[in-house]
Amino acid sequence: MEAEWSRVQRQVESYDSQIKKANISIDLAKEQAGELQQQMATAGPNSEAMANAVNRMEKGMDRFSNRLREVVR
Repeated sequence: MEAEWSRVQRQVESYDSQIKKANISIDLAKEQAGELQQQMATAGPNSEAMANAVNRMEKGMDRFSNRLREVVR
């Protein structure tokens, strides 16, 4: 009976260890997800500002191109 109890106890301890490892992995994944969410939140406004800057640059280059054509004529 004691041998059976010891065997069950070892299995329970093994399961406990696996659960602890899984909880640590879950906590790390939560941290990484939180960091990623913060990065995405800050990237949104930055990417919009970059798109606006590119649009302004494109308009400026169009104007320059038109002026250069006029000069060449």
